[in-house]
Amino acid sequence: AEGAEGSESGAELPPELPELIEAMFGNLTAAVSGELKAACNEYRLLERMNSMAGEEYKKMGDFAAGVQVYVEGLRANEAQFAQFDGQIAEIDQQVGELEEVMSRLDTFTKRMEDRFKALVQAPRAEPL
Repeated sequence: AEGAEGSESGAELPPELPELIEAMFGNLTAAVSGELKAACNEYRLLERMNSMAGEEYKKMGDFAAGVQVYVEGLRANEAQFAQFDGQIAEIDQQVGELEEVMSRLDTFTKRMEDRFKALVQAPRAEPL
């Protein structure tokens, strides 16, 4: 009745087996630790990327809010100028009417000048 070590298989275990098993577990621990460190580094990188993306989205949100305020200001200005649309149309009509009167006056003035020139250049009859 030999020890439990080799009785079942009939072969004796090598004496360096405990050292090999310890080395195997050490290597396995190092491999798992390396995988976990890589995963942690990937998560840290992802966290930084998310943080940077969040900052960029915040900047875009601030910019959009600024644009919204600007657009609201433009709309308010548009509403203020809209009240002048009727006045501008009325002034435009009055200017058109004034231009027509000026054209008629110019035509009348030219006729009067022509008559005056004709009178000045006409031979005068001597009084009797």
